[in-house]
Amino acid sequence: MRSAWLGIFIIVLLGARAQGPELRTSLDTAIIRIGEQAHLSLQLRDLKGNEQIVWPELKDTLSRYIEVVDPGYPDSLGQESGMSMEMMITITAWDSGQYVIRPLKVIVDGQEMLSKAYLFQVQTMEVDTTKAPMDIKPIMEEPFSLSDWLSLNWPYLIGALAILAILWLIFKLRRTKKGTIIPVAAEPEEDPLEVILRKLKRLKDDKAWSRGDIKGFYVSITDLLRDYL
Repeated sequence: MRSAWLGIFIIVLLGARAQGPELRTSLDTAIIRIGEQAHLSLQLRDLKGNEQIVWPELKDTLSRYIEVVDPGYPDSLGQESGMSMEMMITITAWDSGQYVIRPLKVIVDGQEMLSKAYLFQVQTMEVDTTKAPMDIKPIMEEPFSLSDWLSLNWPYLIGALAILAILWLIFKLRRTKKGTIIPVAAEPEEDPLEVILRKLKRLKDDKAWSRGDIKGFYVSITDLLRDYL
């Protein structure tokens, strides 16, 4: 009698060990509103750790109406009876109706396992028809701020002032009366054109604008033109 019970125990034990990995599937909710998310879990249990596993390769959708927000990735979970791995898939839908989540295939050491199929329901947003529709609020304009305007347009303002300064110098020179005795200056030791070209090259090599000193750059150009004229 004892030997018979021992044989039954050994058979049950060997059968439990030969059972191998198990695929379990769960869906945290089967009813969502449009745009809400649900999580589909694929879990392999009782793994030894050396199995060759091929998880489903998901794209942007599970079907025409069910969109994959996050395909997830396999993650290991520790268990007393053995090792397990889980793949959490986040899904959503944008059209109301009832849809079928078809089984997904997982391959373990060449053996195909299919997850459960689920009926997935997507509901529209509830609208309170007892209340009158509200008007669309107009676009609110931000009040004008001089400091904000200057912070955005100060390079253009400085450029305009520099141009005005040059035009003022030209106007003053043209207003010089005819017959006014203009003292003849002694011939300079160096050609003025060469002097201003050398200064312009030095200003170019300095690259003041690259350091954000645009104001200083325009002031330097104005001084060079004034000296040259």
